[in-house]
Amino acid sequence: MPGGIIVWRLSQPPDETLAAEYEHAAIRAGQLDSDAESDLMWERLMQLRPDDDRYRFVLAQNLAERDELAEAGRHLEVLTGERGYTPARLWLVQQARLESPKFSLSTEQQVKQLQNAIQEEPQNTEAHRLLAQTYIEREDYRLAEQHLLHATDSHPTLGLLLHELQTRLGRQDPEKSEDYLRNAARGFAQMAVQAPQNAEARICWAQTLDYLGQNEAAEDVLTQAMKSIDSPELRSATAAYLARRAQRLISQSPLNAPVAAEYIARAAAIEPAE
Repeated sequence: MPGGIIVWRLSQPPDETLAAEYEHAAIRAGQLDSDAESDLMWERLMQLRPDDDRYRFVLAQNLAERDELAEAGRHLEVLTGERGYTPARLWLVQQARLESPKFSLSTEQQVKQLQNAIQEEPQNTEAHRLLAQTYIEREDYRLAEQHLLHATDSHPTLGLLLHELQTRLGRQDPEKSEDYLRNAARGFAQMAVQAPQNAEARICWAQTLDYLGQNEAAEDVLTQAMKSIDSPELRSATAAYLARRAQRLISQSPLNAPVAAEYIARAAAIEPAE
């Protein structure tokens, strides 16, 4: 979740007019880079509605964006402590997973925040997604699977990861697995359309199609992407895929050797060092 001013839709309490005036003033001051005035308005909103954590969260994000980390951290301690505000917990974990986070968290601290978020909002798919990724990094695959199952409906591309995880655990339901993969393939295809230079989306799309047995389609995704995307990862993935196709052909029959040799030659032309 990016820092900066966030516009919230507010409910309609008796102090609606005053709250609306403060919020408008806070946003306006932020747009004019009047940080002190903006902070003051968010603080007044916090005083006006002390049980509404949204205002404290906006203020904490704005302070963090300006690298006023001590003050931002003070507000985040309130938001992510015993009282708990789920969006703040997720933001804290998301930024901690960046290369240069504002606030560092150990893996255990990330897990704790995400577990608390799920306790507060059991159906929060983003919390389940992040916790699944954290468990995978810890190689706790069974727990990761539980949370991926909660997250795939809202994040269909996670179906690829869920398929690989269940394969590793040896507990696939073929029909459900195919559904996960089909939904994931559609998700990656959409990502590729929206971001034509996204090499990772093409690689994952091809991998998903390959799992579905659509080998020609997978190869086409990679080879077409090679024409417009200059990416070492894409070149490596394409060469590896062509090599795997050659291996499969040979394993099926020695008579496939000439075709397999063509695949190896194509792979070597893409990545000679490999």
